Amino acid sequence: TVAFVVQAAPVVVNVPVINGENATKEAKLAAVEAHVTQPLEGTPITATVVAGSKAGEYIVTYHNGNEETVKTLTVAFVVQAAPVVVNVPVINGENATKEAKLAAVEAHVTQPLEGTPITA
Repeated sequence: TVAFVVQAAPVVVNVPVINGENATKEAKLAAVEAHVTQPLEGTPITATVVAGSKAGEYIVTYHNGNEETVKTLTVAFVVQAAPVVVNVPVINGENATKEAKLAAVEAHVTQPLEGTPITA
């Protein structure tokens, strides 16, 4: 007698990385490592991540003392927006006080909104 059961499809984990699927192998690996290790911070558990043999496959080895658990992750990379750097003029530049820097950023953000119902 044979009973057939539905085979579960692999769970795909979405991992944000700059340039998404077009990111470099190194950037993808670093993004997966961050995705895996960040929730473990402050615990005795550590993890090592290596790329698998298939595209989007990563092998994670969790370490807890002498115990090891190996899991295979199937990963889809989603686009993470690159940080936007804006040059804001302020007297004394990087040496300005925190208050002066905050005032300069507030002016930079609010000035274009003057005369509109939008506030920031």
